[in-house]
Amino acid sequence: MKYYYEVWGTDTFAGEDYLCGTFTSPEEANLLCRNQQYKVAKTQDEGLRDTFWVSKVTEEEIKEREQRKEQIAQQRMSESSFDLSRLELRVKELLSQFNEAVKNFEFDEGLKQRTPKLYLLTQHELTYNDGGDCYNMLRIELKYYRSATPFGIQGTISFNKGAEYGGGNGTKFFGTYRTINDVIEWLNDDSTAQNVYDFYRNLIVSFYDK
Repeated sequence: MKYYYEVWGTDTFAGEDYLCGTFTSPEEANLLCRNQQYKVAKTQDEGLRDTFWVSKVTEEEIKEREQRKEQIAQQRMSESSFDLSRLELRVKELLSQFNEAVKNFEFDEGLKQRTPKLYLLTQHELTYNDGGDCYNMLRIELKYYRSATPFGIQGTISFNKGAEYGGGNGTKFFGTYRTINDVIEWLNDDSTAQNVYDFYRNLIVSFYDK
């Protein structure tokens, strides 16, 4: 049976292992291991210093590990996939329905004296259970703040939970406005749909790029 000698390191700060090199002889592996230890001794504090070791493995074990890595990569790709055109259509639908809700909303002036610092006025939410995308909900909210520009718009997206990703939510404030009419004007601006779409798209990409 053929053996290989791998030099591994542990990033003490991040808590992650990484492969430094693979060799056919223990002498070569031990030499690299010592060199790595010497380097970090000069550049890293002792408490956060990376550690290194040599692992003896078979060719079959290496192949099995690479297969597992490929399977995980495929699973992560599947869980993070989404359709751009479908997201664009959903954002337009969300904004259209939210626009109607805001137009029909009657603001109670008494809230200016009664509300805490933040108050939800109205929201619209679309949920998806078809499993075709990595997210299951888009929501947009109109909130009231006790400030000079009291009406705020917040967007939220909810991510699916899978074998590789734990799910969760992402949010963003799109802006604050003086009046309800200013909010409606923002909703009807030609650039709003594109900006909101870009936000959701970029949030999806950044969420899964970890």
